[in-house]
Amino acid sequence: MPRRRWTPGDPLAIELYALLAEHLFSPMGREAQLQLASLLRERGFTVSREVKVPGYRRVPAEGKKRGKIGRIDLLAIRGPVRVGIEIDSWRTPKTKSVLKLLAFADLTHRIVLLNHAPGLWGAGVSLPTGVDHLAGGLDLVLHLDVLPLTDSDRVSGSAASWNH
Repeated sequence: MPRRRWTPGDPLAIELYALLAEHLFSPMGREAQLQLASLLRERGFTVSREVKVPGYRRVPAEGKKRGKIGRIDLLAIRGPVRVGIEIDSWRTPKTKSVLKLLAFADLTHRIVLLNHAPGLWGAGVSLPTGVDHLAGGLDLVLHLDVLPLTDSDRVSGSAASWNH
């Protein structure tokens, strides 16, 4: 599959883009997180999963006094570099993914990846309307190159898929 050439100005973003271009990822969120964490560790990053966003809480649900604590999928640290990564199994990034990354003040890089479906690598990604004006705060927003699902009972993006 041909790779689209992309040249951001930041050397780390270029490195991460090249890393992502070389691999196929699971369409299942947790599996894609583990795959990417392993690849980042191979490149000298210390990686943590499900990291609390300091001082961040989601808007409370109706009837609740406090919203849930926000967590980002991956935090990758190498020297002074602190990369926050959200992987969404949807067609567009989730609003909460963008807001959590932007609220995490200690990050040097913020990345949103989509593992919705095969064949979308290099396709453009639009942010949800409520956060599209915040795109400048993100370093990479793109579709991963995704493996096709082999088990039709596992559907990317469905609530049931998170229990496997």
